[in-house]
Amino acid sequence: MSKHTLGKAEKLKSLKEIDRLFAGKARSFHQFPLRWIWLPSEEEDCPGVRVAFSVSKRRFKKAVDRNKIKRLIREAWRLNKEIVLDGIDKEEHYSLMFIYTTNEEVPFERLSSKMRKGMHRFLECRHTGEKPKKKRK
Repeated sequence: MSKHTLGKAEKLKSLKEIDRLFAGKARSFHQFPLRWIWLPSEEEDCPGVRVAFSVSKRRFKKAVDRNKIKRLIREAWRLNKEIVLDGIDKEEHYSLMFIYTTNEEVPFERLSSKMRKGMHRFLECRHTGEKPKKKRK
C-alpha cells in the first residue's frame, strides 16, 4: 500500500480530540506559514498521526481561497508524511493540527519545503518539555 495517501483514518475529525488540542495542554510551534499544534492521542486504534487543517475565515473571506490553501497544505503533508511516520515508534499516536497563519497565499514549493522543516522540528521536540528552537542559518 502506498504511503502517499491521506485516508479517512488519518484525518482528525473527532471534536473531542480537537477540543483537547485547544484546551491548553497541547504543544505547538510556528514554522511559517503554519502553526503546528499536537498532543499524544488517547485513541490507540488510530494510525500514528491524525491530522487536521485550518485556514481562518477572518484572513480569507472566500471559501474558494480557504479550500485551495487547505488543499495545498494537505498535499504537502501527504507527499512528505513518511518523514514523520518513519521517525516515530509504532506505539506513538498523535493528534496534529495545522493552522495557516499568513494573509497571503504561499506557493506550493515553499509550503512543501516549510512542511518538511516543520516535520523535522516536530520529531526533535515531540517528547521534550521545552519549546522547540528555531535553527538560524
